[in-house]
Amino acid sequence: MSGQVMVLREIKSYQPPQEIRVESPEGILIGTNYGEWGGTLTLSREKGTLPEKILDEAVLQILATRTGFLIVTGSRLGNKGTLWLYSGVIHQKSMLEKKADLHGYPVAVLTTTNGIWMVDGDSIYLLDDKFKVQNLIKMPWLDLHPNSLAEDKNGAIYIGMQALVVRLTPTKTGYMREWFAGEDCIR
Repeated sequence: MSGQVMVLREIKSYQPPQEIRVESPEGILIGTNYGEWGGTLTLSREKGTLPEKILDEAVLQILATRTGFLIVTGSRLGNKGTLWLYSGVIHQKSMLEKKADLHGYPVAVLTTTNGIWMVDGDSIYLLDDKFKVQNLIKMPWLDLHPNSLAEDKNGAIYIGMQALVVRLTPTKTGYMREWFAGEDCIR
């Protein structure tokens, strides 16, 4: 023994299995997320038949749009995410198109009239209707664990986190940031 102590940072992540079901004109879209073991997107056309596998990735969210369904996939351990557009079935084949590689693992997603807001471990950003990043705001989340997004009637975006909330208020040059914490929070 040399008397030295080595400290390693290890990411331990447990995520309970998740299943999302959304009705589509072709049947029920079923997105599964098994954490580090991946997941799938399948289409169940009718009772008694096996679902058709469309995508072999962990599905985090399914959002309805005018042209189909946005499928958000990601890997927490790889800190990556992808945005897909499922536009239904044409000639018995499911149509799925990759639209964007995301900046990291998306922990919260919100669709607004301005576009799609996404929060990952390092930033919040807005995607337009062509899935291009319109506004990227780097934020020092670290271990604050952002987990929810909301919008008020004035267009302000709220990011809910462990013990605090951040409000982004639109200005002429971008967004003003305000941090709100409870009285018991250490300052």
